Parts: sequence; structure tokens; C-alpha cells
Amino acid sequence: MRLVDRTGPGTLGLNFMWLPTWVGMNTQLIKEIESAISVEIVGKPLDEGTLDAAHYAVLEFLGNKFPHIKGMFDYLDGVKFVTTDG
Repeated sequence: MRLVDRTGPGTLGLNFMWLPTWVGMNTQLIKEIESAISVEIVGKPLDEGTLDAAHYAVLEFLGNKFPHIKGMFDYLDGVKFVTTDG
């Protein structure tokens, strides 16, 4: 699992349900994240490499925005170990 997911053909969306509530329910922050990471992914194929880059761009954005929250990067990056069947 990543902090971003394909939401349709050629479309990515923030996987906000896997983010802490204070992030996932903050529509303004979600817009900021989407705006910031879009420069890294617009025009690129939505392959595994691009999805990984977008995941890490979200982590980097949140880490830079909230540097006082120690361990947040590792906590959120742990989502990559979650798998679902189906």
C-alpha cells in the first residue's frame, strides 16, 4: 500500500484513509499535498516507480511541513508494508 493510489485511468489520489485523522480530515492540507506532489507526477506514466515517487513525495511534504513531529516519516512510510488481497 502507498499513501497514493490509482483512482482511475491516468489519475492518482491521496490515500487519505490511511493517514492520521488530523491529516486525512484536513481538506486544505490534502489540497496542499496534492498540489505539491502533482509537479512530480503529472505527465509521467502511472507505473510502480511513479507511484513510489509520489508516496515518498507525500512523506517529504509532511515531514517538511511538520518537522517537529519526530518519527512521522517512518510511521507513515510503514503503510508500504500493508497488503490486501483482492
